[in-house]
Amino acid sequence: MRIDRRTTLIGGACAAVAALLYLYDPASSSFYPSCPLRALTGLLCPFCGGLRAAHALLHGRVHEAVALNPFLFAAGLAWPMAPARWMAAAAVLFMAGRNLWAG
Repeated sequence: MRIDRRTTLIGGACAAVAALLYLYDPASSSFYPSCPLRALTGLLCPFCGGLRAAHALLHGRVHEAVALNPFLFAAGLAWPMAPARWMAAAAVLFMAGRNLWAG
């Protein structure tokens, strides 16, 4: 198996992002971007809490990660088996339910 330059760059970028998420908590660091949908509308999108969930997962806190964003955790497990349109429909339903329950 041959690894080309593109694969190396993508792997390096993923490792750099994982290291950044591991070292700096998104809940207390100000350089992470805020959610544009939440800033404009006040609604939680399916990805809200995703950075904090990834930070918790990198530190081995699976229960906390699931509590912060259950959709991303379930989507990550189901992604290889589910078609993209099912995942998009689930994201819309999750966003609607999350905003109705939270609001």
